[in-house]
Amino acid sequence: MKIKVCILCCIMLLCACKPEPKWVARFVESDKYSFSKFIDGIQQFPYHANKPKFSRVADNFRSLKLGMSKEEAIKILGEPDYEMFEFIYPDEKNIAGSTVAYCLIRMEKELNNKQDKAACLYFDKHEKLYWAQPINLNLNDIGGPRVEKIGSKP
Repeated sequence: MKIKVCILCCIMLLCACKPEPKWVARFVESDKYSFSKFIDGIQQFPYHANKPKFSRVADNFRSLKLGMSKEEAIKILGEPDYEMFEFIYPDEKNIAGSTVAYCLIRMEKELNNKQDKAACLYFDKHEKLYWAQPINLNLNDIGGPRVEKIGSKP
């Protein structure tokens, strides 16, 4: 009987000890620029953006500047195809950042890193550009990925 009580106490003790919360990013698509609606709206693959859109994004990409607002970036490149908001678990009340993307060529519904062409813009929680990433567009990145300790002050 004592052994059963000891085992039960150990199990209860282990269950009562909560591990440190894991910091996990969760991405939620925008209502205004929904990825699902964009991808489902493509009638036929491969998808090719029309020439004016392709030119606007490719030609104006170099005009983007680190620290510019999302609104300024959208004025330069036009309306994005989709937008994702990033939340950090366990604090899912505040947006940690967002990404807007311009899809120029999409070979199939699933991502094809070697052939798809796109431009992705990454914004911090203050909606300031910290990275503009051209994907297969013969352009250079502007800025780069950020690594920040959760809870640190900017």
